[in-house]
Amino acid sequence: MEDKLFHIVDKNTFLQALLEATFVTILPIWGYILQHIPSINEFLIGVVPRDWNQIYGILLFPMVHHDLSHLLGNVLALYVLLILLKNSFSPYFYRIVLCGWIFPGIFIWLVGNSNTMHIGASGLVYHLAFFIFWIGIMIRQRTFIAQSLIVIFLYGGFFWGIFPLFPEVSWEGHLGGFISGTIQALILSKPISKLYPKEENDDENDDEPPPDWYEENDNVIDF
Repeated sequence: MEDKLFHIVDKNTFLQALLEATFVTILPIWGYILQHIPSINEFLIGVVPRDWNQIYGILLFPMVHHDLSHLLGNVLALYVLLILLKNSFSPYFYRIVLCGWIFPGIFIWLVGNSNTMHIGASGLVYHLAFFIFWIGIMIRQRTFIAQSLIVIFLYGGFFWGIFPLFPEVSWEGHLGGFISGTIQALILSKPISKLYPKEENDDENDDEPPPDWYEENDNVIDF
């Protein structure tokens, strides 16, 4: 079955996925560079829960990172997930990314501890990872299931990040990404499933008549 819209080995689609994944991934990289420019870095802030004066941090916090290792950890995971997302859910790519960019910040702002600042693109990473995972579970199409397995294999330890196990980690942002990714998968599972034709079941061929050389009475093959 030919699937020009979603097939991961289609050269043009894959190159476009690389390009658009690079475009999104470069935003936190630029944010990290701008953090080191004195006249600009004061405007790059994270999410401060329930602080109306710095509420714009909801839009900026995925671009702010503590250090280079923090940035690289998020960027590498983000790049892989964005490629999978673009290849398989191209019509909804930017809608999914935008939701994952904003909702975890809103969740942090509402439920996070006061007098703390939350930074990093991990909320977006969690949103994408769990969106791809749940879509594979809900739709059960072979391509989606394979991607769910990729997410489990590469990022299976992400699940523990939604719990308050480490005080220096923004589990609220991770939990926000988990919730938003799950909800968006529920919302988009039906329209996405319509973009894929039903996979043919090999069992449907069981009712086909036997070939000419097959004798039904004694099951003897006569060459």
